[in-house]
Amino acid sequence: MAKQYEWKSGFAKTICDFLAMKRAMGYEYITQEETMKLFDRMAAERYPFQRNLTKQVCEDWMQHNAAFAPKTQNSRIGLLREYAKYLCSVGIAAYIIPTHYAVKEEKYDPHIFTNDELKAFFEAADNCEIIPWSPYRHYIIPVFFRLLYTTGVRSTEARCLTPSDVDLNTGKIFIKESKGWKQRIVYVSGDMLELLNRYNSHIEKMLPERNYFFPSPTNGMYTRSIIETWFRKIWNS
Repeated sequence: MAKQYEWKSGFAKTICDFLAMKRAMGYEYITQEETMKLFDRMAAERYPFQRNLTKQVCEDWMQHNAAFAPKTQNSRIGLLREYAKYLCSVGIAAYIIPTHYAVKEEKYDPHIFTNDELKAFFEAADNCEIIPWSPYRHYIIPVFFRLLYTTGVRSTEARCLTPSDVDLNTGKIFIKESKGWKQRIVYVSGDMLELLNRYNSHIEKMLPERNYFFPSPTNGMYTRSIIETWFRKIWNS
């Protein structure tokens, strides 16, 4: 069982209250909790005695994420904006990042894979390097990307899956954190279900009490940046 995260900053209580409020409204807030942990660690390090969400704290948070892709930056800024609005709603003064503030995102044209490209990609995924500091990685990569390809689920949806979300008898997958906060169910093909069962038998032996269907080395959830790194490495191999 993974060790429960210990909130460290002066914002700890209100962050937990904020997450609880969102979940009471029906939102899963799984990836958002991971982001708030990043904010908590930054605040604990730079503002150990700070309890007010000031403009300076918000600007430091924006700078802290400046190296990430524009979409990631905007997502994290938007989450802190939601947190600030919550604070104000319960009578705690907080700086709300203006809604017009956004990092410009580059437009791109989607790439349509050819059959040869798909074949080469999955061959590379099947032969990914085995590394000791990430013992589940070489089992996860071939299955994770095939799940995306065969079902159309998004990377975030697949990352958030727990063992109980995947019915290995019927092939039914329960997507809890979907786009627009809508829950849905998808079904996998017979071949994909067989692959999921083989994968699951390996992981269960290595990590019997895992928290996620695709567990990270720490029994947590993989970040989007890790998945993107995997994809680029396989694509360029």
